Amino acid sequence: MRLFEILSLASVLPIIIWPLLRLPRYRQLKALPVASLLFLLLHLFIEKYRWQMVPAYGLTGFILIVELWSRRAGPSGAEKRWLANLGTFLGIVVFLMAAALPALMPVPELPHPTGPFTIGTASYHLVDSSRPEFYTDDPNDAREFMMQVWYPAAPGEGDGLAEYIDRLDIAGPAFATWLELPPFLLDHINLTKTDAVMGLPVLESGLPYPIIFFSHGLHGFRSQNISNIQELASHGYVVVSIDHTYANMISVFPGDRVTFYNSDIFSDEPLEPPRNANTLVKVWAGDIDYALDQLSAWNSQEGNLYYQRLDPTTVGIFGHSTGGGTAVEFCARDSRCQAGIGLDSWIEPVSEDVIADGLRQPFMFLSSEEWIGEENSALGKALYDHLGSSGYMLTLSDTKHFDFSDLTLLSPLTPQLDLTGSIDGPYSIGIQNEYILAFFDKHLKHVDSQLLSQASSYPELQVEWNGK
Repeated sequence: MRLFEILSLASVLPIIIWPLLRLPRYRQLKALPVASLLFLLLHLFIEKYRWQMVPAYGLTGFILIVELWSRRAGPSGAEKRWLANLGTFLGIVVFLMAAALPALMPVPELPHPTGPFTIGTASYHLVDSSRPEFYTDDPNDAREFMMQVWYPAAPGEGDGLAEYIDRLDIAGPAFATWLELPPFLLDHINLTKTDAVMGLPVLESGLPYPIIFFSHGLHGFRSQNISNIQELASHGYVVVSIDHTYANMISVFPGDRVTFYNSDIFSDEPLEPPRNANTLVKVWAGDIDYALDQLSAWNSQEGNLYYQRLDPTTVGIFGHSTGGGTAVEFCARDSRCQAGIGLDSWIEPVSEDVIADGLRQPFMFLSSEEWIGEENSALGKALYDHLGSSGYMLTLSDTKHFDFSDLTLLSPLTPQLDLTGSIDGPYSIGIQNEYILAFFDKHLKHVDSQLLSQASSYPELQVEWNGK
């Protein structure tokens, strides 16, 4: 919960519980309803409205009404006692609800990046006219997707902080309605404060910047790992994330066109490799290939935001789940890939020849102990054994699949819902950021901290290195 949310609830609690203590009503208590109202007004002005606080709004209003009624001329002692008892009972019930909702569905708090650079960001709509859209029936559809870029930026005010989920005003209600949920359910997500500023120029010192792609998981979205993305950008990388259309949660295109995750693109057994799933990672790898072509072209266009700011020859990729399998597929198919990371990667869709032949690039697997199951884990270890360059196998205990995304920050209920493990979310993300940064620094910038070639200082993390 945020500061003024806590203060508003804390200021009404003594009023609610005081009758239970059977103590004299001190003059100072009379100021608390006004204080609660003031804190709520500050909350609305500074922190902004969110629906989880509606019970708190109602509670404050109810207490103000009760206070005014109790002060009116001539109420009897019996009436006051009845009013106090009713207020106490209703107050406790509503207070518990008012405290629980914002606590269990908080405004997510992202870890602040540790790097020295200001972060800029911009979003783009790309259409690859050379590829027909595989997941529609219209032969005239070309493959299109949304892309967002985070980059080291020149400090300035810009156009304000970027939202956590771009176009949530369209995407949130549309996605909630698609799930047959109330359209306001996700409104609070974009109260999350990011560290990326829109409308800033790329910083000129430190040029050119290596490029790192991020590929989300099945049914994910491009900013689902913004904690990792912003950390890398703050340390001098241009990080690019793509919404892989029809296999992501939702895409909002220019003109407010919306596409959702389309389960029909799979067979009746949607995760059954190799036919559908292998096609999927190849389509996603094609998205990244086209995005890299576009960035390379922008890097050569005078007047473009990225003109002579990028290093298209120094390219890395990391991905979560299906995005991790895509990272493997992309590195195997595109020689421009210099290094890759898979976060609890789904390896089963990867082409059989890639598993057999291995990768020439350095690659790091950062996974849970389960790693999506025994078969997937076995394939990942086989790929690790066939790496032709430096390989790292990192296992983070007390985690589950979605601990390798920002989902762990969304609610303290995620472990109870079996979405994440018992490990503390911010702590886990801090470990991941440290090792992801060390890997790309070593293999893209050739700055070796020795972190990856020694035993971990974190008791939850096991590090294996192939010594190449």
